[in-house]
Amino acid sequence: MSNPDKEGTTENNDQRVDYDPTKIDKDLLKKAPKAFYRFLTDILSIKDEVNIKETIEVVKANIVFRGANVWVLICSIVVACIGLNNDSTAVIIGAMLISPLMGPIRGIGLAIGTNDFKTLITSLINFGVMVGISFLVAYLYFLISPIKTATPELQSRVHPHALDVLIGFFGGLAGIIASATGDRSTVVPGVAIATALMPPMCTAGYGLAVGQPAFFFGALYLFLLNSVFICLSTVLTVRYLSFPLMEFVNSRTERKVKLYSFVILLGIVVPSIWFFVKLVKENQFEEAVNNFIAKEIRYDEFFDNVELSGFVYDTDSSVIYLKVLSGYVEELQIDLWETKLDQYKKLEHTRIEVKNNKKPSFENSDFVSKEMFNAQKKTRQELEANTMRLRSELQQYENAEISSLKLEKLLKVNYSKFIDSIECGPMYLNNLAGSIDTTSRYIIYWKPQVGDSTISMKKKYLEEHIKLNMDTKNSKFLHVNSYEQE
Repeated sequence: MSNPDKEGTTENNDQRVDYDPTKIDKDLLKKAPKAFYRFLTDILSIKDEVNIKETIEVVKANIVFRGANVWVLICSIVVACIGLNNDSTAVIIGAMLISPLMGPIRGIGLAIGTNDFKTLITSLINFGVMVGISFLVAYLYFLISPIKTATPELQSRVHPHALDVLIGFFGGLAGIIASATGDRSTVVPGVAIATALMPPMCTAGYGLAVGQPAFFFGALYLFLLNSVFICLSTVLTVRYLSFPLMEFVNSRTERKVKLYSFVILLGIVVPSIWFFVKLVKENQFEEAVNNFIAKEIRYDEFFDNVELSGFVYDTDSSVIYLKVLSGYVEELQIDLWETKLDQYKKLEHTRIEVKNNKKPSFENSDFVSKEMFNAQKKTRQELEANTMRLRSELQQYENAEISSLKLEKLLKVNYSKFIDSIECGPMYLNNLAGSIDTTSRYIIYWKPQVGDSTISMKKKYLEEHIKLNMDTKNSKFLHVNSYEQE
């Protein structure tokens, strides 16, 4: 039989240690940065999870568009068009889940990354087939559909945002990583939704069907941007994971293929960077335009009949288009708005064009009387004049603001024996004839023990001292030789 006491003693010995766990090893501290780097590398590395052969087979298998793939694409396009037509986000998401659009795009990225020129040609051909079928089906749907209204879902695909580029890049990155590691069950559907290739193509078809070039080119631009950045992320991942490059028996052919692949890669990367920078600048311009509209045009109720119709961004000469919903805006007012554009960053080289700004005719018109129009015009001019005056007065007030800390230091050093305290601040002088001036006021409280003769002698120097050091030429002084605090 075993002895329980002996077993208990053995277990207790196992729990005992002969070292101090709270003691810090200096050698370990020196190695900490390298250990931390190895730790991060171990967490982030996916190379040991990648099945390169299987990944290449899966990507190549999804490149070709024929048979079932074509019909799945047609069905998904129709579903997406219905969702865009009815402004239904849920239906659009469903269409993106069943769409097979990622295949040829990832095939292009894989081909460039591995110098596989034959796969590149196959991918480009199937990409063209995919785009052609998508545009044709979307065009026919919107041509037949009785609903031609541009819903918010359609309009949101016309003006790409800079962040859309990042969505395409990181969505494509997630997709190729999922394919390379064999985890395609949840990631690939999410990538299909995030990269949103389907809605822009349908929107481009809508633009063709209803004859609106802005919808066609804007949506096509967004689709190509997403495609380019998905392709770019695939190329970078393939190169990072060290996929085997295509080898050729003839070294001359190999050099030629590598050169062509490099040129195509440059053709993807350089425009991508240019598009991204352009989108960022355009988005910054749009933000500045909205800020200008809110602060300078829609700040009062008189111009609530003016709205932003659109804009054209150009680095040298941009245009803001305003639309007058009703009434008339004077040319003088428009000129005033244009003079204020220079006060806003990103709007320095911008002009304003106003649409639907028809000057009313008062002859045989029952719409508005001339007296009413002139009264409204006068009110607007008075409001603008008052606004300018208030801004001017506010600027004068800010310029006349006195630094109390600087004044306190000045008086402590030179007049602490004589002066008890001082009041200071800006003051407005009105000559009762409509003229208002701003001045700085100082009330000096002398200590009770200081005699009148000393005050008379010191106050002149004090006033000059304050004017010189406080940079206040227009100043008023009041001297009080004693006071009582209540």
